[in-house]
Amino acid sequence: FLGLLKRELERRGVGNVDLMLCDATCFENSLSRHVAVSNTPFNLSSVLIVRLCYDLGLEEAFLGVQKEVADRVLASEGSRNYGRLSVIARLCYDAERLFDVSPYSFYPRPKVYTSFLRLVPRRDRDLEEVRVVEEFTRRVFPYINRKIARALEFGLQVDRRATRELLESCNISEEKRVRELSPREVACLAKKSLESHLF
Repeated sequence: FLGLLKRELERRGVGNVDLMLCDATCFENSLSRHVAVSNTPFNLSSVLIVRLCYDLGLEEAFLGVQKEVADRVLASEGSRNYGRLSVIARLCYDAERLFDVSPYSFYPRPKVYTSFLRLVPRRDRDLEEVRVVEEFTRRVFPYINRKIARALEFGLQVDRRATRELLESCNISEEKRVRELSPREVACLAKKSLESHLF
């Protein structure tokens, strides 16, 4: 397939494309400006979306992912699709769904619809913050339907006093549920948790 694609690009006079056959989750980040285009393996979609956040040369990415993953990337706090990926993606990208593709457009036919996303890295993204948020959400977001106070106790294994202080430092109500936290609120909790050596 790679040879066929290379010949087609040459035939059309497209010379500014580097084709790479590799594990997309392990490629080296580049400081040179580039665009990523992939119809991603469905089992790697979430991993690749997070991985690309750290690619400093990335100008934009066009990714084919399962519709469910696109729904999670684009989800707002409080919605049923909101989760870890939503938080990380919103801290990293301005994202939009370009179009959906029916399973009948592929062979072999997948069981789900594909959505094509355009991801433009946010200029204000803080990669150290994203690293901390990744670890924090790994611990706390398994309790996404719980009130944040209880989720912090379980996820960070801290007592009620530490939980209360942490929430007060970010001006977040103990009654709020994890799925209702905005990405900025999650980032605040993650940063304050790290500063307090809670993980």
